[in-house]
Amino acid sequence: MRAFIIKSDTAYIDEEKQAFQSGRLDVVLNSILAAIISRRAGKLVARRNVVVIAVMPRNDPPIIMINSNKLHDLIINEADLLKFISKARNGGGELMGAQGNMETVIHNLKRDNYAIFYLHEKGIPISNFLPLSDKTAFILGNQDGLSQTDERLIKRQGITAVSLGSRPYMTWECVAILNSILDGAISFPS
Repeated sequence: MRAFIIKSDTAYIDEEKQAFQSGRLDVVLNSILAAIISRRAGKLVARRNVVVIAVMPRNDPPIIMINSNKLHDLIINEADLLKFISKARNGGGELMGAQGNMETVIHNLKRDNYAIFYLHEKGIPISNFLPLSDKTAFILGNQDGLSQTDERLIKRQGITAVSLGSRPYMTWECVAILNSILDGAISFPS
């Protein structure tokens, strides 16, 4: 099962505000949508075998995890995803909330034998690591990237920084590209 860890020091969930007014929660929501939705034969379908972990320290709980295998309904837009998360935070739905921080998430992924990569523009080309294992996790920052504290943690944990190239992408675009690479839809010359 592939995993995407989206870290945002600014985003928080406030049902009374639009997602773009909640510390750029829209960046996190669009990244989750890019992870859990696929297009097959021209139709949107729920992608299976994906875990998305949103780490938002300003939120309670600070860690929100969505396992695509447990989703019963296809969620295709920010508004519906925000309703789903809000409902789940209040005790319903197919989502798990947890206390902890980025270090907790990394520890749990390592315990579960995931190969973990940090997506960064200055990283090693991802093509150097292909093919990737089914149990691969990617850490992605929001519109501001990761904090220096998180970058030190990643370095201390021995996590390799990989790159999709020198062009900057939005977080959700990176997730979509990574899914395409893992699906074999994008290949690199040998």
